[in-house]
Amino acid sequence: MNGGYDMRILAMHDFADDCLHPEDDNAWFVSEQGVFALVADGCSEPYFGKQFMYPGGLTGGQKVVRTIRQAFSSANPEDDLGDVVIRANEEIWNIQQKHRGNEVHRDDPATLANASFSCLKFDRKARIMEVIWGADVFTIWVTRSGKVNIVGGDNRDAEMERERRYVELVADAHSDHEKEKAAQKRYWLEEFPRLKRKHDNVEYSILNGSLDVATHWHREVVKEPIDFIVVVSDGAWIPMEDWGKNPVKAKYFVQLLKNGGGWDSALPWIREQQNHGLTNQRVKRPEAAGLAIFAE
Repeated sequence: MNGGYDMRILAMHDFADDCLHPEDDNAWFVSEQGVFALVADGCSEPYFGKQFMYPGGLTGGQKVVRTIRQAFSSANPEDDLGDVVIRANEEIWNIQQKHRGNEVHRDDPATLANASFSCLKFDRKARIMEVIWGADVFTIWVTRSGKVNIVGGDNRDAEMERERRYVELVADAHSDHEKEKAAQKRYWLEEFPRLKRKHDNVEYSILNGSLDVATHWHREVVKEPIDFIVVVSDGAWIPMEDWGKNPVKAKYFVQLLKNGGGWDSALPWIREQQNHGLTNQRVKRPEAAGLAIFAE
């Protein structure tokens, strides 16, 4: 485009080592015109017990992610990014209400399947990027001046502390019943702030059909020329104490993506960092989705 830039995009979807479904609940999407892009990470409800299955054998998390992708695939290039996110959120509610009836309540996030997300819109002619994100999908962008910006997962330090407490619970569990109780405690340690969604806890914006999504999301317009963007779900993220407070590893990750073979080089490095730095992961290779976007 005259006065603008072209984009080259590398996409990644890596299944978890305990994945039971051919299309799990992490996903990416890029519109045909390259105007919209997103990564979403779904979470089913209820977390414990028998999960409700939607037509096609989909869990709630999988259905939510597909709904978000559909909303963006039907969006027009001139649509406002926030309007598209709100339409996706409304459709998430409509689908859950249609299939689950009075089991779901818009004012009770604990009843709703949901997704963490990062959604982007590009004006390539004007060289402007807009991003709206919530919860644990991370976005890195590197400007032409070399500055590294990282957003997403704003409460990861607290989550890491809850994860450490869970390891202690598991260490004291011996029977299957005790292990199940430890797993339930872990869920509430990690998820209760997200489900309660206090207004002073805005980092826990999720797409679940609730009425106040625009109150809780984060939104930023980037007008500085961008060289590179990467968006990843938390399955392809390394401990925030090593990364979020020090962009050195983020820069190395970006260089692997740009010059070292794309995701084929970057993802194994991420897995190595995870295995060395986050030994209390629930699975050795968690599911992940990501986009690497080059502005050329």
